[in-house]
Parts: sequence; structure tokens; C-alpha cells
Amino acid sequence: DPPVEHYQNFQAQLAEMVGELQPGSDEPGPRRVMIVGELGSGKSELPRKFADDHGRAYPRGHFCTRMIAEIDVHQVLVRWLGYFGYSPDQLPPSLEALIMLWRTVTTGEAVLVVIDDALSADDVLALMPGRGPSAVIVVPIGALDELENRHSIRRVHVTPLGEAQSLALLGHRIGGDRLDGEPAAAARLVELCGESAAPLNVAARILFKDPYLAIAEFVAQLERRGVLRRLSLSPIFDAAYDRLDDHSRVVYHALGAHPGSRLVIAKQAIAAAVPLDQDDLDDAFDALVDANLIGRESANGYRMPVLVAMHAAAQAADQLATFGAAITAYYCQYGLRCAETLTPNRGWSDSKIEPLADARIALTWLDANEPAIVAAALAADEAGDHHTVVTLCLVTWPLYLRGAHPQRMVELTELGVRAAKARNDEQASSLMYTQLGFGYRQQRRWAAAQAEFEAAMAIGPLPARASAMEALGLMLREKHELGAGTETDAAKARTLLTENLALAEQIFDDCERALARNPDDDATRAATRRLVMARFHLATVQEPAVAVAELLRVRGPFDGEQANRIKIDLWLGRKLVDLGNLREAADVLNRAARDVETAKMRREEGLIWRALADAEPASAGTHLARALRILEFGYQADAAGVRARKTELGLPD
Repeated sequence: DPPVEHYQNFQAQLAEMVGELQPGSDEPGPRRVMIVGELGSGKSELPRKFADDHGRAYPRGHFCTRMIAEIDVHQVLVRWLGYFGYSPDQLPPSLEALIMLWRTVTTGEAVLVVIDDALSADDVLALMPGRGPSAVIVVPIGALDELENRHSIRRVHVTPLGEAQSLALLGHRIGGDRLDGEPAAAARLVELCGESAAPLNVAARILFKDPYLAIAEFVAQLERRGVLRRLSLSPIFDAAYDRLDDHSRVVYHALGAHPGSRLVIAKQAIAAAVPLDQDDLDDAFDALVDANLIGRESANGYRMPVLVAMHAAAQAADQLATFGAAITAYYCQYGLRCAETLTPNRGWSDSKIEPLADARIALTWLDANEPAIVAAALAADEAGDHHTVVTLCLVTWPLYLRGAHPQRMVELTELGVRAAKARNDEQASSLMYTQLGFGYRQQRRWAAAQAEFEAAMAIGPLPARASAMEALGLMLREKHELGAGTETDAAKARTLLTENLALAEQIFDDCERALARNPDDDATRAATRRLVMARFHLATVQEPAVAVAELLRVRGPFDGEQANRIKIDLWLGRKLVDLGNLREAADVLNRAARDVETAKMRREEGLIWRALADAEPASAGTHLARALRILEFGYQADAAGVRARKTELGLPD
């Protein structure tokens, strides 16, 4: 965005930035500056002015973000990489791989990166471009001492606006005639606002919205609130709050109760906490946006700056806990419905859960709300609400199962393990150990994963222990496939998956006998699904002829589950290749390739193209190149296998 029209009096700071950001012969770049100063001093406008005056020096693009308004760094990189032609489905799921790709595509390029409202050094470092004639401007919230200590970065200090500049800002917003009509009151307002841009903008908005409100009367309102010599933002927010209607205030309170920060908050989460119908809710959100207290991020998503959220929480007072509990309950209840839709009949819940009608809606909701779910789990952990922590871990499972956010999966599930132990709940503990093991498996931390799976196998009811056994068998199979294991691992995988099938058959038989005494269709479906899944997983380690027959047998029951259908087709195609049935294998794998485009399963997509290289030898080079483009960011072991196959075929790397 261009700077505001009345932006002025920062020539010295701009000159300092220009001198620092020009690449020097002894430093390959990127060059960096950090803009510091008091809250509301106009720090965020300085990068806009720099870009407006000197942006032509960075022809490969200007990349800007306000970290308070973003879900996380992952989201920012996905958006920025889109400028270089990468669509979301072409990007790796892990943050580490996205960072690597971002630095690769920007190496040697001249880009301008502006990181506004930066809260952590890690966020800033993740968004740094590669070496080259680039410039990075950081505007932190608070101190980023770690960034300054670890990396060379020049501080540019911005002081608050002077009186003349403050009056110019105010006049620009409410009109020069109105300002000239009450010069003493305007000067007092500037003084009360500390000559800072942020409170002045809020004050100007209030005056602009009410043309009959005299500046002197507005100043008197502020002074009656006990404004001290050095004004904080709170009285300005109080004034904006006072002009809200009752419905908007209720929504404002609920927003302040939402756990976490730097989130896009879904309107539906707030709707679950406030007694308003849809029209009143929509009007309340519109009023809060109009008052500059929140910002709209999407049709139903809103951001709330940290300072405003603190003010809203203070206003909510004794309602804070009630609103927070209702919001968390929404994430638990709707999240469980999404999880049941995507991974049905898992058998871990005693209550009836109604799945959604559309799996795409469920996956989209989980993906969009994952940061808020994590924030709710962290708040529940801090409050000692162990049941909610475990529930929210289970909610995120279908998303993490697809490889999304592996580090957060580990961090969240570690809380789940601790919460389940605190409840003395062996079933929950076994499930949490298994999910944590799966997170370690995604990170290729084989020993840690095996330890968690074995811990899960030792406790809990039979279905939970069987799930852990199955997970360990799959991990050992994958470890061997990637060249990180031995033949002993492969043999143990076959043994475990064979034993798992026997346990699944026992669970199914027990369920059938119990059904005669106490009909329970849900339990039957869960046992049936477990049995079919066990047959599928055992087929992946069987001889090709046996495996093909089993995979064809189990594919039908999974017609309604896109993720498992894709995995079955991948293995079916591989086994058909092993049998020499290349034409049939190509048909199956091409079907999987079409399905995987919308499934958020990047690793499986790469492996499908790797398998197609064997099924369609005439196109092996094209297929392997496509597989490598997918797997080289985030799946290095799989990518190494693709490179080895290219070498075997005499294809250039």
C-alpha cells in the first residue's frame, strides 16, 4: 500500500534506511533494518514510504506481511511463493521445506521484504530471502533482542509525531475547517494522544463518524476518564467502545475471550458464544470493523490486534470465562464432527458424533481453524482442563494425518500425552502415545516414534493397543522402504501387521457377539472398518499376487474416504507393476493422480508420479521430474529414491 498522504517529517530516517539497505561489495545481502520506536509513532508507515520512493530498486517484487493479521509464517510463505508461480497444491506441507524453497527462489534476486508487527525472531528469520541484493525491513512489537544478538541488523529509531505533524494528520482525517474552528481543543487532543499516530487515528475516526461532536466535548470525555499525562491507548478504545450498540459490545467481549493471538477468528466461533441471530451478529461485526477495532480477513474471518484484544478482555470482565468456555466447546464439538467425517468409526468416543455431509467442508474447516484449535488447547492446558486438551488433539488428527504441520502435531500431542496421564485414562493415553509416535514418524525420528508406539501397545483397551501395533508395523515398513532400516525391520513389520489383522478379527468377533446382546451399530462399523484397514495394511507387505487380490478386496469399503482410496490405489499400482501388469497399473495410478490433486496429500502425490514412471516407461523422465519437484521440499528420503531411479535409467539429474 502507498503511504498516507499526510506522511511527512521522516527524511532523516529514510536517508538512514537508504544508506543501510544499499548492497555493499563486502556483504552479499540481504541487507536488513529494524524500525523501532514508541507504540503509535508511525513505524508502519516508514516502510511504505521507503517502498514508494525506492521500490524500483527491487524489481522482483515487494513482499509485505503484518504478523498479527496472519495465521502463521506457513500461510505467509504459501502466499508469497504464489508470486513465483507455485500454487498451494504444489507446495510442501512442512514449514522447514517452505523456508528452503523461499530462500532458493529469492537467491540472487532483488526483492523487498517488509515484516510488520513482528513478534518473534524465528518468524523474521523464516521470512528472510536468500542471498542477493534484497532488502528486509522489520517493524517489531516490543523488543527482538534475540534477532539483534544473532544477526546483523541496523536499528532505525522513529520518534512520535510532533505537534505540527499530529495536527496535519488530524486535519487530513476530519477536515481542516473543523480543525481550524477549535484550535485549542485540537491541540489538547494531540497532547492527550501523546502525538502518536495510532490513538490519533482512532480519535479521528470517532470525530469523523460524528460531525456534530465538538472536539472540545470529545476532549472533555477523555479527560473525565482520568487520562494521565502520558496517554495509553485504553481511553481511546474506551471512547470507541462507548459508541458501540449492545450487540456489538457482546461480540467485542467474546472476541476478547478468544484464546490465542495473531489469529484469524471465525465468525462461527463467536456465534457459538453469543445469544444473537445471524442478522444481528453480522451487523455487530460490521460495526466493529467500521470502528477500526477489528479487521476483516475473509467473508467470515476477522483479525483483532493484540492491544485491542486486551482491551476487549478487560471489558468482558466476569463474562470472560463463560465466553471462553463456549468458544472452546465449539472447536471441540464441531471439530469432532469434522474428524468423524474424515476418519469415521475410529471407536475412540463413547458418544454419538454426527459427521458432516461433505468431507471437503470438514477438511477446509480443520485447515482454516487449526491455529485457533491449537490456541484453545494451550489455554485448556494452562487451565488444567485435561479432557479438552485430549479432545482437541483428537480433533486435529485427520489434518495432521495428511502431513500438515508436523512440528505443531508433535508439540500439541505432547500436551495430550501429559493430559491423558493426568486423567489416569489408559485409553486416552494409548491414543495420545500413538498420535505422538505418528508425529515423530513424519519427522523421520524413528527411535522416538518406536518408543511411543511401544508405550501405547502396553496400555489401554485392545482396540487402542491394536492401533499402536499397526502404527509401529507401518513405521518399520516405511523405514525399510526409505533405506533407513534393515531386513529385520521389514520382517518385524510383516509380523506386526499379521498380528494386527488377527487382533482386528478378534475385535470384530467380540463385537458381533456383543451385538446379539446389545445392538450397537457404531461399534460394529468401527470394528468392520478396523478389519478392512488391517487387511489393507498387511497387503502392502505381502507378495504381489496376494497383495493385488487383497487390495482389490478392500478398495470398495473405502469408496467414501478419499485419502484411504488414494493410498490403496498407490499400493495397488505398485503391486501391479511388480507383477508386470503395466497397463493396468498405469490406469490405477493415473486415477490416483487425478484424485490426489484436491486431497492435500503431497507425499502421496509425489509417490504416485514415482510409481507411474515404472508403469509408463516411455514417460519415465517426465514422471520422475514431476515426482522430484514435489518430494524434494519436505521429503528428502523419498526424493533421494527418485534421484537414484533416474540414475539407474541414465536420466540427467
